[in-house]
Parts: sequence; structure tokens; C-alpha cells
Amino acid sequence: MGQHYACAIIISLAPVGWPIVDSVTTGLLVRATTAGVKLALEGILSGYIMSNPLWEYSLVTYRAEEIAATCLALQDRFGVDVNLLLYAAWLARNNRCLDTEHLNELDALVTKWRDSVVRPLRGLRRQLQTYTEAAAVREELKTLELRAEQEQQEVMYAFHQRSVTDTSADDSLLGNLTRVALLASPGSREWESTISQLATLIARCGRGGAREGWVVR
Repeated sequence: MGQHYACAIIISLAPVGWPIVDSVTTGLLVRATTAGVKLALEGILSGYIMSNPLWEYSLVTYRAEEIAATCLALQDRFGVDVNLLLYAAWLARNNRCLDTEHLNELDALVTKWRDSVVRPLRGLRRQLQTYTEAAAVREELKTLELRAEQEQQEVMYAFHQRSVTDTSADDSLLGNLTRVALLASPGSREWESTISQLATLIARCGRGGAREGWVVR
């Protein structure tokens, strides 16, 4: 699957009477395809499912009440990477501190994939929300976007396995989340109240687990 496949997707999204999807979005999808979406789609079609503790934790945590909405507010208002937020929370669950050097290295590792694959897929899916006829296509894009997010977390978990993280203090959750927000929006701290809210929600979500509410199986 290459650029021809991506162009075919664009053509299929524009039946008679529809506005043509703009060239910027088309270019982004083609770029996403050539950057590696082929692997993601092939993974779905073959039924291959990756699994790692970070991804499993993320799925459980993200489904909890209000957490998804709060993460998306941080993403859309301040450009925060939701996967990095979940990674920060997962480290805190394991009593680990997400220091700035570790975070910067991790962010540099996933930037190209996030900007060339995940964000273009999300942008196209959202652009099609106004087209009721595209409901099935949006669902397919959502699946592909989720698979791309999972690919990113595979890279993140592999990075974690070969890295050293410091044992953290009791405030590691809020501290870890704060560093992720600072990375995305260093010139403003308007996100502080939302980050605090997210920390509270995640802590509440984990109560009752095996280790002070943080272990999610």
C-alpha cells in the first residue's frame, strides 16, 4: 500500500455532491501512508494484536469516567500528547519519576510518527464528522488511528525497557503529568488546573488496586 492507495481513499471519500477533501489533508494522508500506516493496516487485517503493560494500563485508564475528555482538552487546547500523559501516569503507578531528560528523549523518538501518522489520521477523521454518509469510513479511520496510537506506545514501552527511571516521591503523578504539559506548552501555565484535575481523576480511577490503587491488570 503506497501513495496510490492513499489517493484511492481520498477519492472514495468524495461522492457526487460532496466538497473535495482539501489538498492539505490529502497530502497529509499520503505522507502518513508512506510513513508507515501500511504496517498499522496490515496489523489490523491480519488480526495481530500487540500487548504491553503500558498499553493495557492506557486502555483501562482512558476508559474511566472523565479521563478521556480531560486528556482531549489538554490535547486540543495545548497540544499535549495523550500517549505521553498516559506514559507519565503509568510511570507514577510504578513509583517512577519522569525526569525532563528522559521525557525529551522519548518525545524526540516519537515525534515523526505522531506528526506524520497519528495527527493526520485524527485530522481526517474529524474533518469527516460533518458528513453523515462517511460514518463507516470514519469508523475505519478510528480503528486505524487507534492502531497507530498503539504502534507509538510500542515504541515508548521499548524505550522504557532500555532506559533508567528514578524512584519517585509520593507526588510523582502530578509531577510527571506537569512535565508533559510543560513540554508541549512551556510558555503558558493555563493548563495547570486541567492537569491537576487529570491527576485527581487518574488517582481516583486507580483506588482499590494492589499497590495503593495504582496497579491495573
